[in-house]
Amino acid sequence: MAKIVVVEDEPGLLELICEELQFMGHEPTPASDGRIGLELIRAGNPDLVLMDLDFGGRRPNGLEVTEQLKEDRATRHIPIIVMTGRVMQSERERAFAAGCDELVEKGFKLDDLFTAVQTQLGLKG
Repeated sequence: MAKIVVVEDEPGLLELICEELQFMGHEPTPASDGRIGLELIRAGNPDLVLMDLDFGGRRPNGLEVTEQLKEDRATRHIPIIVMTGRVMQSERERAFAAGCDELVEKGFKLDDLFTAVQTQLGLKG
């Protein structure tokens, strides 16, 4: 069982992802914005983070949180899967430059997201 922090501001999607992760045997911790997510990640040292990029203009956004986590020695090892509705190449480049390990486009099938989750957990030694 993996500890996974899910940072997503859309309540219905956050609940759905957390329920499905729990069904898969993982321990999800929900966070509704970047500030809460950052606090939970730093306090809980999860095995994986699922990160939305945009929290309706609230700061820090997902890119800023990802950058902070990857700059911090205590959290840089945690894989981050970015979930975004933005599919432009420039957004992808920004996400990977910030330090995300994988990107899943919103509108995803849950199976696609969970394949990414399993892949990242398998990569984590």
